[in-house]
Amino acid sequence: EVQLWWSRFLRHAGRYDEAWVAHESFMKGDSFEAHAHVERGLILESCGLLRAARSAFARAVELAPDFSPARAQLGRIDQALRRGSDGAGRG
Repeated sequence: EVQLWWSRFLRHAGRYDEAWVAHESFMKGDSFEAHAHVERGLILESCGLLRAARSAFARAVELAPDFSPARAQLGRIDQALRRGSDGAGRG
């Protein structure tokens, strides 16, 4: 759980590459919990990778269908994709 909080801190600090590395090490364990996939989606979204973020949010919903934050993020990213962003990344 500490690793997840650390990756969240790094994301909020704008240190996306470090956030990804911290999160990746968390995901290699046995903790495939929905909130971890939501955090992963937020990291990907922060990097402009909307389609990859959507996949992470969708996985969170698969793991925990009643986890409302995952459903909210999935709905939000679906709206962003419908507005025309191609999710190919920044610049």
